Amino acid sequence: MYTSRKSARATFVGVLVAASLLGAPGALATPGLPGSCAYGVIENANGTVDVTNSADFMVGQDFYEVGCVTVTGAPGVSMYFKDAITYPGWTYRVKEAGGTGKKRRVSVEFSNPAVIYKVTFVMQPDRLDWKVS
Repeated sequence: MYTSRKSARATFVGVLVAASLLGAPGALATPGLPGSCAYGVIENANGTVDVTNSADFMVGQDFYEVGCVTVTGAPGVSMYFKDAITYPGWTYRVKEAGGTGKKRRVSVEFSNPAVIYKVTFVMQPDRLDWKVS
């Protein structure tokens, strides 16, 4: 199963533009109970931007909240993995840490021994995907 979702909050450049137009503050992920991830955009003093997205997925009618992923970078130039917060029972490993140019892709795999599924959270410019296996 492969699920793709594109939205304003999931789009690195789109989120930056929306936040700058609205003056909306962002928030980094905070550890806690499922549902406590604060996603959004933070513009840093050095010109880079941090974007935090919730990592969750659905299989059939079962919904899984996994945690959050934060990437950082210069829009249109670079994107790098910055941090991940996991909810109880979940662990993560960074499969691709990002880069510049065509290597602007961050891929993080989450797993939980109590759940038969693994989910790979992939963030690229203008795209956010999940691959459930």
